[in-house]
Amino acid sequence: SLTASSSIGSSNSNGSSTTACIDSWLRSAYAGDASCSYRLNPSGSSYLNYDVNISQAVRPALLLTLNSAASHAAKPPVTITLNKEGGSGGTTEVSIAEGDAMPTLTSPAKSGYTFGGYYTAASGGGDQIFLANGSPKNSVSSFTTNTTLYAYWIPITYIVSYNANGGTGTTASSSHTYGVAKNLTSNAFTRAGYSFAGWAKSAGGEVEYTNNQSVTNLTTVNGETVTLYAVWKAAVYTITLDNQGATSAGTASISATYGQALLSITVPTKTGYAFGGYYTAANGGGTQIYNSGGLPMISASTFTQNTTLYAKWTAWLVVTVASGS
Repeated sequence: SLTASSSIGSSNSNGSSTTACIDSWLRSAYAGDASCSYRLNPSGSSYLNYDVNISQAVRPALLLTLNSAASHAAKPPVTITLNKEGGSGGTTEVSIAEGDAMPTLTSPAKSGYTFGGYYTAASGGGDQIFLANGSPKNSVSSFTTNTTLYAYWIPITYIVSYNANGGTGTTASSSHTYGVAKNLTSNAFTRAGYSFAGWAKSAGGEVEYTNNQSVTNLTTVNGETVTLYAVWKAAVYTITLDNQGATSAGTASISATYGQALLSITVPTKTGYAFGGYYTAANGGGTQIYNSGGLPMISASTFTQNTTLYAKWTAWLVVTVASGS
């Protein structure tokens, strides 16, 4: 049988060859069988004649084999350069000839993105040549010239959830895409006696982000949920001390921080009256907040708004003793 590597005959006496004969038959329009002959002169004095006959039935397969071998041998390898588009690691280039089996690459990596394969144009344009796992889309190379392929990067997405951290209410989670600026959800939590100061990355952390702030790239992990915690600042209210007609006013007002101890005060005086403390309503009504010595009656402020307290006065009892009685 004949193959692409078969050596068919050698030169005969007139300089022609059986190989040339067969090649001419393969590429001609002649539809019959091939019959080629050649001569050897092993001793230099007498010739040996040989005939080579090839059936027309094997002609298509033989022609295809010879053409494929000749075509492959004539095409040198080309270089496929892999532009990582900001990524790192992985295969850098491939040397391959047309018709060769395509290799499997080592994929690159890029923080905040997933690899989407290599394409003939940037940003996923043109034709995809390698898949995200590095395997080729087609098994055989069709490249005939040096070519650059471009990595396609898909930004990760993540969720930001919001923790009330002692407050009440609901603040909706927000979805984000890496590399794209987006505002955090506006705070909808409340907490009695406190004002919202911003968001922290931990329950006891400092403020990292303000309300409704625009943020980017809070994580590089695809699909992760990032939790932010409300930071609360104790509210400060003004407590006005209404001395109810005192002769000597004493302390006029104080600042009260929610949840913290109240300051002691200088008590007022009123001629003919004894001071009985400060109350939430006039004439000793409501709840007593300060005693007659100016000390607070509660351990910590529970005021949630600016408030007025009222002095309680009790008239001295005057006893008149008549002389000579």
